[in-house]
Amino acid sequence: MSHMRVNIRQSYLLLFLAFVTLGLYYPAILGDFCVMDDTGWVVKMLNYSMETDYSKILGIGGTSSYRRPLSRAIIYLVYKMSGEDPLLFHLFNVLVHLGSGILVFFLVKKLLGRENSSQWPALLAALLFLLHPANVEAVAWVSGYCAVTATFCMLIGIYLHLGVQNDLKDWRLWVAALCYLLSLFCYEIAAAMPLALVFWDLYQQKERKWSEALRERYRRWLPYGGMLVVYFLMRISDRLFAVKKAVGLPSTGSSIDLEYLVKILINPIIGVGFYLKKMLIPWPLNFHISQVAKVPYFIFGLGFLVLLLYTTRKKRWESLWGWMFLSGLLPVLFLTARAYSWTAVAERYSYLASVFFAVFVALLYARYLAQGSFSLRL
Repeated sequence: MSHMRVNIRQSYLLLFLAFVTLGLYYPAILGDFCVMDDTGWVVKMLNYSMETDYSKILGIGGTSSYRRPLSRAIIYLVYKMSGEDPLLFHLFNVLVHLGSGILVFFLVKKLLGRENSSQWPALLAALLFLLHPANVEAVAWVSGYCAVTATFCMLIGIYLHLGVQNDLKDWRLWVAALCYLLSLFCYEIAAAMPLALVFWDLYQQKERKWSEALRERYRRWLPYGGMLVVYFLMRISDRLFAVKKAVGLPSTGSSIDLEYLVKILINPIIGVGFYLKKMLIPWPLNFHISQVAKVPYFIFGLGFLVLLLYTTRKKRWESLWGWMFLSGLLPVLFLTARAYSWTAVAERYSYLASVFFAVFVALLYARYLAQGSFSLRL
């Protein structure tokens, strides 16, 4: 029995996404600032730091290790329009989140082609991203605006990169690289995203050896490297004007702290298992990971990495999206050696990675609809 194809205008689907997202988040839009980060950091920063020293808008010369000039400038503009009224802050977060969900919709359609049947997997991916419980913290908390804005910028870059044809001569590559730089200026969570694009480009040459594919495709990664250099140069120059250096990793003194070294090796694997579990089973939300056994997360994370290496060796399409998911987590995993990354507010760290989880689920659904005849454009 052939599948019945239902033609629904794309604009109706987008309106549906908007209706569902705004309906889900309307309590947050109408709500107050959250008790923790919103009132203790965002409002304080806007009221005192930025109003008395405009260099703080760009995060210049401060003692904090955070350098997020674009997201700070955006939130400052929202503040100038609304004052301390939280409505516009929350509305901004939700609308940018909705914009990212729409980009996910078009990203999946681009991967599957322009057929009407591809609208259903695209709709599934967008809904999964927009409504995933693990993403609520980034969207409902005003302090999560950094993750939301960075993901939006990066999704534009990813969508453009997938259409690049002529490497350095293609304008889309340069705009995508600029979007990458803008995402870095919003949040450091996007730092490893060019690695995801590297895997995408390599998988387009599956019939070739990895070394041959590298020689064929490396030019299209140069703009991203250039933008990363620009970002680090700006951070280095900024540090020269800092009042004092930010606190770095804990010092172990003259002797080697074996326990700390073990944490550096083990905790990132625990982090992979933790965030992967959050994608599959998000509940309970906002719990303190230090209060639960870490061994199951370590086993889960290690199993995922072993499976990822196996599927990469076999050049299976699933491994591409596994690497993309991991690329969204890499900037976060190095924080796991520090205690503050295992707090109840750690869910926003997986916001960007959840995009690739949603796309992966949608692609599995597309294969199911095609009854095994579907072939990804790899």
